[in-house]
This record gives sequence, C-alpha cells and structure tokens, in this order.
Amino acid sequence: MKRILFSLLLLSGSLSAQSDKNLSGLNQHSQELAANLFKPGKNLFCSPLSLSNALAMVYAGARGETRSEMERVMHYHDTSTYTFFNRLQQSLNAFGSENDRTQLSLANALWSRTRLKPQYQQLMRDKFSASFFPLTNEVPINAWAYKKTNGLIKDLLQPGSIDPDVRLILTNALYFKAKWKNTFDTTRTTTEPFYLSNNTTVDCRMMHQETRVKYTANTMLEAIEMPYSDGRTAMELYLPKAGHSIESMFKSTTAEELEKIRKSMVLQKVDVNFPKFRFESTHDLKAPLMEMGLTQAFSQGANFSGIAEEPLFISKVLQKAVVDVEESGTEAAAVTVIMMQTTSAMHRDDLHPVFYANRPFFFVIRDLQTGAILFNGVVENPTSKE
Repeated sequence: MKRILFSLLLLSGSLSAQSDKNLSGLNQHSQELAANLFKPGKNLFCSPLSLSNALAMVYAGARGETRSEMERVMHYHDTSTYTFFNRLQQSLNAFGSENDRTQLSLANALWSRTRLKPQYQQLMRDKFSASFFPLTNEVPINAWAYKKTNGLIKDLLQPGSIDPDVRLILTNALYFKAKWKNTFDTTRTTTEPFYLSNNTTVDCRMMHQETRVKYTANTMLEAIEMPYSDGRTAMELYLPKAGHSIESMFKSTTAEELEKIRKSMVLQKVDVNFPKFRFESTHDLKAPLMEMGLTQAFSQGANFSGIAEEPLFISKVLQKAVVDVEESGTEAAAVTVIMMQTTSAMHRDDLHPVFYANRPFFFVIRDLQTGAILFNGVVENPTSKE
C-alpha cells in the first residue's frame, strides 16, 4: 500500500502507558481517514497525524457539544490529548535532531488577525510548541511550509485562497527522511508490469532484494515491515492476496485488527519486491470530516469560545502531502491547514459602514475646537427650497 503512516504504529514504545488510549485513538482515526479518502484506482497519501495534531489545537478551544463531537470523531480524550501530542512532538523532534540517519520533525504555527485569549495562547505554547504570526496573505504561510518540510511542500496555498473573513489559520508540518536499513541495489531494479485494479497494466520500476524482515500473512493479505537505518522507524506494506482488493481490506479490517496483524509479524528471510514511487496529494478534508461525523465544528453554531472572544467556526481543512520512495530510502512530508472565520459578518475586516441618507435626517455644524454646535437642522425633502 502506498500509505506511509510512519508516525502512527511505530512510536508506541517511546510514549508512556497513560498515552495508550490516545495512541489507539490516533491509530483508529488513521484507519478511518484512509478508508474515507480511498478511491479505487487512485493513489492516496496523507498524514492522519498531521491532521489530528492540527485539529487538536482547535479542540483545545472547543466547548460544549462542539468539543464532545470532536472527541467522538477524532477520538480525543480531554486534556490528556494535549499531553499526548506534546510528548509525541518532543519525542519526534528530539529523535530527528539527535539521530544523524533520519530527519524527523513536527511543527505548529498559528496565523491570526483576531485577539486570541491569553489562556489559549499559553496552552498552544506549552503543549504544542506553537509559533505565532500575524495573518496577512498566503506568502508567509507558504514560506513556512517550504522551510519546515525541507522544500518538499511547495505552493501550499494559492494566491487569493485566504478569504477576507478568515480570522485564524492553524498549520501543522510533518517531515520525514530516512534510509532503509538494507538499501536496494539499483542494478537489480527492473522495468516490470504493475497490475491495476481495473485489470490493465502499467510499467513500473520494481525494486528487489532478499533480506531478513518481519513478515506475516493470513487469508486476505500479506504484510512486511521494512525498517529504516535509524532503528526506530519503518514502512509497513499490506498486500491483498489474489481475489481481494484494497477496498475490501479497508471494509473488513479495523485499526485493532491491523494492530494484531502487525504484532503477528515474524522476522524471517523474505524476497522483497515493490515499486519505486513518487507522488503528491492535495486533500480538501472538510467533506470527508463531515462524512465522518464532524459537522458542528463547520457550522456557525460551533463553540470555540476558548480560542477568542469573537465567535469562530472551521471554514476549510486542507492537507498537502508528498512521498518519494526509492532504493536508498523514503522522504515524505505533509502540511495541514485549518482556516477559521467568524460567525458574525460584523467582524469582517473588509466590512465598512454604509451611510445611505435616503430618508429624513438630522444634521449639525460644529466647532470642533470647542465642541460647540454652530448650526443644526433636519432634512425632510432635499428638493424643496423651504
């Protein structure tokens, strides 16, 4: 499968036991999101971690039924969610900075033109290590995404994609680059047919090696775990057997069952063959999230009163993701963007008063220095001379 959800099932050993429920929730969200986004015959690459982390920053300011709904759909667990993402971010970034074999980083930022509540700002700093910037246009956000993904995510937002009534944008960037523990010999890479779900074929560059990796199989699929050289991260590949499809696998395999399959893998010698691939995806996640049950957060009845005084709701959720898999290893990145706007048109920056004197009005002429009114009057009929 062309889904490198490298942050989901690989880090449980590095997090405390009290985070197990949050990790399980993240894994469940991962499976549900991939199943929702999957379209037969289409490539899929996304980062449920990036999305879940970004929405967790919004969840921190949610109240009432909006908060309860996010807990049901995103599998958050109240304030322990913040601690979980805090520890996960620290763990990922520490490993990425200390290990010379792998680049791994997660970053958060808020871009605002509304007055954020001090308690919310402090929570974003303490639990999400978030940076704060003024919200102007797309250029600074694109530059931030480019820098945080080592140049892999380019042109995240198109010019004009930020509506004037957007008050707050939250961004998360996740970047990963690692070499295989056992790299593929480029001279063994051959051009071979790849059989598509519509029963046609395309030529691909197929990589080959015989190596010792974790492997398992059942009546529906085979699975291997391809470790990276850092000893901590790996790619898992789940291959449906003949007569089964990725679609049927999604429908019949839960996150818990996928975890059981992962744990059933046994280290053994395997003849490994899979293609090189590189592609990027841009997902508008509003509709998929609403299909998954997250509806109130996108409505003008949303309650995000923990974020700011003015009423806000989520207007857009976008994610751009890139993956490159070759003989030496893998490079992947994702950036999630959440746009929030006010529920009241009176807070729009581009809204200005309109004075339309098409009915009787009163007026004065005043001495501004002293404040004294020099003249006053009423216009009942501007066409009359009296």
